[in-house]
Amino acid sequence: GAARIDHDRVRVTQFFMRDLDEEAALVAAVSPLLEGASGLVTFNGSGFDVPLLETRFILQRRRWPAAVPHLDLMWPARRMWGALLDDCRLATIEHGVLGVERDRDVPGSVIPSLYFDFLRRRVAAPLRDVLAHNRHDVLTLVSLLGWFAGTLEGRVSPRTAEEHAGLGRLWERTDLERACACYETALSAGLAGEIAQRVRLRLARWQKRRARWAAARVLWEAAVATPAFDPRPWEELAKFHEHRVRD
Repeated sequence: GAARIDHDRVRVTQFFMRDLDEEAALVAAVSPLLEGASGLVTFNGSGFDVPLLETRFILQRRRWPAAVPHLDLMWPARRMWGALLDDCRLATIEHGVLGVERDRDVPGSVIPSLYFDFLRRRVAAPLRDVLAHNRHDVLTLVSLLGWFAGTLEGRVSPRTAEEHAGLGRLWERTDLERACACYETALSAGLAGEIAQRVRLRLARWQKRRARWAAARVLWEAAVATPAFDPRPWEELAKFHEHRVRD
């Protein structure tokens, strides 16, 4: 399944291989869609979909469009919600972040067996739910891409302190000022527990690297005040008093 933006609409195209000898036809059908794309967006595509497709293209003697930029949304999703959700599967994000409920959804783990049952018995009715599952996955990917674009551009505001913290982790590799601002917002919004401790220490580390000692000290002192003992802020405070305050 694949979606593309066509003016103001999202067009979803699904390809179905009725038998194993139709792989050449399937690759031929998918090829124009990839060749006309300015970019490729997947969820765990760098670890599964793209290497698999590339291999099938090579075996069918077709050129894989390797120059097309590829964005795998699983990695930013893990940075955003890895500490917030039970897991970062697409269905979990769909429910917990996008607020989408699926009816009669077939679990992804049983889809291969349903397809092989179809190859043996040639009864297609059970595959209707498989196609629906695939269509939902593709549309969820479109929605998730829109969520990230809106949030990073400032048009969508994170709803919770935990999401502000996740956004800080997302910005940390490219824009440190924005990352620190997100961490500060998360703590001001009442971030608590183990997540808050991690955010305090990450923010204090960056404040230390920028020689903002007063801000770092406040964060370390807040970190040592938590009920659970954590040696890291104590160590940082000891070094601060020895080397900066000379006490």
